[in-house]
Amino acid sequence: MKKLFSKVEPSSREISKFVNKTFVIGRHTVTVDDVIAEGGFALVFLVKSNNGQNYALKRMFVNNEHDLNVSRREIQICSSLRGHKNIVGYIDSTICHIGGEVYEILLLMQYYRGHVLQLMNERLQSGFSETDILRIFCDICEAVSCLHHSVKPIIHRDLKVENILVSDSGHYVLCDFGSCATNIMDPQAQGIPAIEEEIRRYTTISYRSPEMVDLYSGHPITTKADIWVNI
Repeated sequence: MKKLFSKVEPSSREISKFVNKTFVIGRHTVTVDDVIAEGGFALVFLVKSNNGQNYALKRMFVNNEHDLNVSRREIQICSSLRGHKNIVGYIDSTICHIGGEVYEILLLMQYYRGHVLQLMNERLQSGFSETDILRIFCDICEAVSCLHHSVKPIIHRDLKVENILVSDSGHYVLCDFGSCATNIMDPQAQGIPAIEEEIRRYTTISYRSPEMVDLYSGHPITTKADIWVNI
């Protein structure tokens, strides 16, 4: 049966040109085994260290100060939240100046073999039990609570099944903090065009909260954007 749920898969040509490529991230040297995800702004590789340890490596290029600051914020958030069982494990990172205004960002993280999207495809016929659903929900609530109760509250802004991984211990893990914000956005104070562009670039339309969809409502975008319900 064709998969009902899917994500963008890298082409074989894209994979072949990176396999066996070596990257140095801080104190870690790793070699690419595979390309495991491809997005509009980044590639994610399955890499292996010299001692055989598997990691995930997120690679991005930016060419302006705003996107560079967004990448720095993502690294800072991942680093500050390391150690939480429901948040992707941060290992190391490097920002390299390529030339001009272009920078290469390398973010090394723990590798997780499973993800919720994969489970959804495997269980098209049987579905999830109530226990499974509650376990996923509770684990992600713990991750979101950690974000919202940081010294400076963090808004994820892009909670979706594609961003939930499964650890070897069976915990569900939230990943991808490139969409996060640490400041409240107020359309009335900052103007709709600026906020609209920010939301368009860094969030997924089908997962946006009502105040993100209708900026003319005048509601500020706070941590509540991560906990809205559709009734």
